[in-house]
Amino acid sequence: MSAQTRYRRVLGALALAVLVVGPLAVAVGAVPVSPLDILRLVAWRLGLAARPDVSRAVEVIVLDLRLPRVVLAAVVGAALAASGTLFQALFRNALADPAIIGVSSGAAFGAVLVIVTVGAGSLAGLGVPLAAFLGALATGFLVYRLARVGPTVHVATLLLAGVAVAAVVSSAMSLVMSFSGEQLRDIYTWLLGGLVAQGWRSVAITAPIVAVGVVAAATTAHDLNLVALGEERAAQLGV
Repeated sequence: MSAQTRYRRVLGALALAVLVVGPLAVAVGAVPVSPLDILRLVAWRLGLAARPDVSRAVEVIVLDLRLPRVVLAAVVGAALAASGTLFQALFRNALADPAIIGVSSGAAFGAVLVIVTVGAGSLAGLGVPLAAFLGALATGFLVYRLARVGPTVHVATLLLAGVAVAAVVSSAMSLVMSFSGEQLRDIYTWLLGGLVAQGWRSVAITAPIVAVGVVAAATTAHDLNLVALGEERAAQLGV
């Protein structure tokens, strides 16, 4: 069996698992709902079937509470998988993650800074994630500039710079949190994460951004494969 065939089979099996687990995740909860009723409700909402014989409460629980959270969890999972793959290929290390060069610390610091200064609900709730993105971007750029020696950037230097910057950013975040006062609860809620109180609006905002990122990552797959192989191995293969 070729690697391409094995890859397609694994990808198909994972896609099938998502289709099976999704309805089960919506069905489980304080109010159990039949997976068949869930599929009927979704088909009705899409205009493919008549409304099933279920109560209004079940309709709200499935379509407005549980289903958007499950869809959002799948979208976030896709984003984490793509970003993790990028880091692993870039650093040629299967254990690499965003924390390794301080990106996670930068994102947390940006979010905490906005929560303390203007509140968690700024810009209709988009202020905190936007600040987290900008904080991560700024931290990544700073680490890159510190690690660059002439025209090249060595992985070891990049890792050392990331550890140093992450330590400084984490200290600054702790200092800001010490003056947060009543916003401390909002800070910990954001840092711990979760999908509570998330609806279709969050899906509509997140899904296009993740889709663009995944497509952009896919276009660099060939270059990332070369980076993961290393210069000597790539030269041996003639690529």
